[in-house]
Amino acid sequence: MAHRTIIDGTGYSIKSGRTLINGTGYGIKKGRTLINGTGYDISFGPYLITPDTISQYFVITNSSYYFAGSGSTFTSNNTNVNSSTAKTTLIAKYDMTISFDYSVASEANYDKLTITAAGTSVCTDLSGVNSGSYTGTIKMNQSITFSYTKDGS
Repeated sequence: MAHRTIIDGTGYSIKSGRTLINGTGYGIKKGRTLINGTGYDISFGPYLITPDTISQYFVITNSSYYFAGSGSTFTSNNTNVNSSTAKTTLIAKYDMTISFDYSVASEANYDKLTITAAGTSVCTDLSGVNSGSYTGTIKMNQSITFSYTKDGS
C-alpha cells in the first residue's frame, strides 16, 4: 500500500489529501486543520485560540494571578492589585505557527507587560499605551509566557 504510516505499531493507509489523527483518517479541505475530530478554519497557519480551545493546543500553567480569557482576548486578572505579577505559561502540545496581537494600557514606566515565545523576546517591559503583534513558529514542548507586573501604586 502506498502512503502507509505506522503509529503505535499499527499500520494505517492514508490517502493523498487526508490526515491521520488519533488513528482515524479524515478528509481535510485546503486551509483547514483537524484536531481530535474537529475541523478548524486556519488563515495563514495560525490556530484560533479561545478559552474553550486553548487546552487542545497547550498545557497551561498559571501563577496566583494569571491571564484569563473571554472570547479570543486574554487579560491579566491583577488589575488594581498593587505589587503583583500575573503570569501564564503555555507549553505547546504540537509544532505550530502562532500569531497574536497584544496591547497594554498601563501606568507608563511602572506597570509592565513581558512576552516570550520559544525563547524569543516578543516584548520586554512594555508599558504606557502600546500594542504590537507576533507571528512565529513554536515546537512541541516549547513555551509562550505572558507576564504583567504592577508596581506598588
